[in-house]
Amino acid sequence: MNTAAQNRALVAGSVTLSLALGTRSAFGLLLVPLAAQGISVANVALAIAIHNLAWGVFQPVAGAWADRRGASGAQVFGGICYAAGFALPALVPATWTVMLGLGLLTGIGTAFLGWGVAMTGVARAFPAEQRTAATGLASAGGSVGQMLFLPIVVAAIAYGGASLALLVLAVAMLVAIHQIGGFIGAWVGGLMFQFTGGYDIAFIATAASGLVAAAFNLPIRLPRIAIA
Repeated sequence: MNTAAQNRALVAGSVTLSLALGTRSAFGLLLVPLAAQGISVANVALAIAIHNLAWGVFQPVAGAWADRRGASGAQVFGGICYAAGFALPALVPATWTVMLGLGLLTGIGTAFLGWGVAMTGVARAFPAEQRTAATGLASAGGSVGQMLFLPIVVAAIAYGGASLALLVLAVAMLVAIHQIGGFIGAWVGGLMFQFTGGYDIAFIATAASGLVAAAFNLPIRLPRIAIA
């Protein structure tokens, strides 16, 4: 039976990978909407190439941070970079913001939220004989995000174009650092209303997040507390 600390590590690793890989899988959907805002497909493709390069370059830095100071701080930093990378081109649509945000910042975010840091945190929480199963389960949880984010991004593009889709992705990354997410929640809700004239997309995103959270909590088994 897993301990509470092991369950927390497993859920955290799964959710982190789900967010990092799920949002990244939606990049291709943004090519045409960003082109409609005057940013060429070639420039968006270059930004995605920068993202891949930054991901590789910063992975050793992320690993060193996680080894010295633990995975939690590295993942919070990655979540901030990822959210900023989506928010920047959403609020200031331009070629340079796509290069800096969608390219460099999300690449750094993926390095700090991706396989190396997340799987290290999971592996450390389990004994050697359970590590393979634990990391495999966390990896499977990460694939859930790739399935869920695509329809959410498609719906956001249909409602408000690339800017709204990028804002939705930015808010999703703030799940990893929910204190900041709570602070700006009202502001983002207002922006969604401005783009769409309603809160439908916010309700859809909230429902999807709730389902994901419920799915990740299903395997957790905590001991019963006896009440005198």
